[in-house]
Amino acid sequence: MQLMDDSYLSISFKVYPISGIEILIAELSLLEFELFEEKPYGLIAYIKSSEYSQTILEKVKILNSKEFEVEFEVKKIENKNWNEEWEKNYALVEINEYCTVRAPFHKSSKKTYDIIIKPEMSFGTGHHETTQLMIDFLFDQNLVNKKICDVGCGTGILSIIAEKTGAIEVDAVDIALNCIENTIDNINRNNCKKIKTKLCSSEGLLGKTYDFILSNITLNNLKDNFKNFKNIAKQNTTLIISGFYEKELKNVNQMLKDYGFELIEFNIKTLVVVGMTTNHCISSTVRMSGNLGFETYLISDSTACYNTKSISGKIIDCQEIYENSLASLNEEFATVIDSKELLSLLV
Repeated sequence: MQLMDDSYLSISFKVYPISGIEILIAELSLLEFELFEEKPYGLIAYIKSSEYSQTILEKVKILNSKEFEVEFEVKKIENKNWNEEWEKNYALVEINEYCTVRAPFHKSSKKTYDIIIKPEMSFGTGHHETTQLMIDFLFDQNLVNKKICDVGCGTGILSIIAEKTGAIEVDAVDIALNCIENTIDNINRNNCKKIKTKLCSSEGLLGKTYDFILSNITLNNLKDNFKNFKNIAKQNTTLIISGFYEKELKNVNQMLKDYGFELIEFNIKTLVVVGMTTNHCISSTVRMSGNLGFETYLISDSTACYNTKSISGKIIDCQEIYENSLASLNEEFATVIDSKELLSLLV
C-alpha cells in the first residue's frame, strides 16, 4: 500500500518507564495512526494530517497516568512513500547465532530459526529488550513436548519460537483483537500448526495447566495475572516474565512468593559504562560486556585518560589516547554516546 495521497505528521513520544510503550501502542492503534517506530526512549507514531486534531490524544489515557511520564512532540513531515521508507530503515534482529527475527520484506537469514514477524501495530517485533530477553530464556529451556501459554502474545513471536523449539501445544492469548489477528497472520507465515489463539486474558485459560507460562507485558498487568498464573501452573511449572526494572524485582519477587513461585534467575540486557580510565578498565569492561552479548553503551564525557609514556620514552597525549580508545570500542563492542544522549534515552 502506497501512502502518498496526504501529508503526514510524526509524533515522537518519550515514555518513562519504557514499559509503558506497550500500553501506548495499544491505545494509539485504536485511533487513526498507521505506522509505529519503536525507539529506545519510546516511539514515533505516524498519522495523516487530515486525521489529526488537537483533541485526538485526549483519548489516550496513558498521557494522564500517574504511573507513567509521557512527553510528545508533533512534527509535519514531507510527503513520501512511508511503507517504502519504513521498510528501508526497519532492521532485522539477530537473536543469536541460530535465530533471526525478520520482517516479510527481508531476505531469509538461512538460520535454523528464521522467524518472520509482520510488525503492524502489535508489540513483539524482536527489537525491544524485553522481547529479546524472553527469547533468550526460551532458548535456554527444554521445550520438547511441553505445553506452553503465552499471555499477552502481541505478534505471537514467543509462541512461534516455542513451537519451533519443540513445544507440543501452545495457547496464545491477548485482550486486544488486533494482536490476535496479527498473531494468526504470523502463525501462518511461519507454518506453525500447534498454536491456538484466543481473545481473552489469562482468566480464559483457567481449567488448563502448563509446563511454561510466558508473559511479556507491563508490570501492572503482570500483577493482575499472578493469581491466574498460580491456578494454571503445575507443580514444576516455569514462569518466564519480563517488562519491569531491576529496582522493582524485590516487590515482584515477594508477590510471586505469595502465589507459590520461587525466583530462579533474573537477567538484564543493557549495560551503561562510565569511569576511569578509558584505555584500561573501561576498555576491558566494554569489550567483555560486548562479547557476553549485552547491549552496551559507553558514555564518552564520563570517562577520561592520562598522558602515557611510550616504550620509546615519548609522551602520548591523553586526548589522543582517549579518542583512539573510543574509536576502537565504538560499534565493535559498544555504542559510544554522551551523557546528554543517554538522558534522552531515559526520559
